[in-house]
Amino acid sequence: MRRYLIALSLIASIVGIAGTATANMQIVVASGCSGAQATTIGNAATTATTWAGNTINNIATNTAAILTNSWAPYTTWFGAYDAGRLTRVNNVMGSISTKLTSSANLVVNCPADGTPPCDEIGDIAATVLDQDGDVEMWFCTTFFTLPPSAGYDTQAGTVIHEFSHAVGGTDDLEYGTQQAQWLATNNPAFAVVNADNYEFFNEDIN
Repeated sequence: MRRYLIALSLIASIVGIAGTATANMQIVVASGCSGAQATTIGNAATTATTWAGNTINNIATNTAAILTNSWAPYTTWFGAYDAGRLTRVNNVMGSISTKLTSSANLVVNCPADGTPPCDEIGDIAATVLDQDGDVEMWFCTTFFTLPPSAGYDTQAGTVIHEFSHAVGGTDDLEYGTQQAQWLATNNPAFAVVNADNYEFFNEDIN
């Protein structure tokens, strides 16, 4: 299932506004989303906002354990302690939290299956940061079948994943929990730039 970054800088053509706020961000419907879908997206973004703040606090609280490789959630998703990698994780999570609590717009689209960027079976979402600082996201049909916040591969986790692309500079090197854990164990330098690792880390501790 693909969640990914669109490597373009776009400005949304805003055609409607849903009355849904997520923290300080405003959900702005650009195309295709019903009211119910906009509400679902808003709820996911609100949960993601809470998660991002909680995760930053959890990292701070467990820093001593991270330094000794004894906090399992961190080592599971980001591998053995390294000062540079921990700084990278803190910076990504800080960027996500800052954007989610900013006054920027979250511009959302709900394209039909088979239309870009939802053109492959199992596509979930895609994102781009536009030149005005707003975040634009495309939510595919599969997104609305995911659990809101329980377990892995959730709606809230997808928002974390996409924001890590938009403002954290992450990439999609591997997908899925097994491959993300493999990166953490075998190539932690890649784990800290892989979007799924941030998603699963947040889902693990929230």
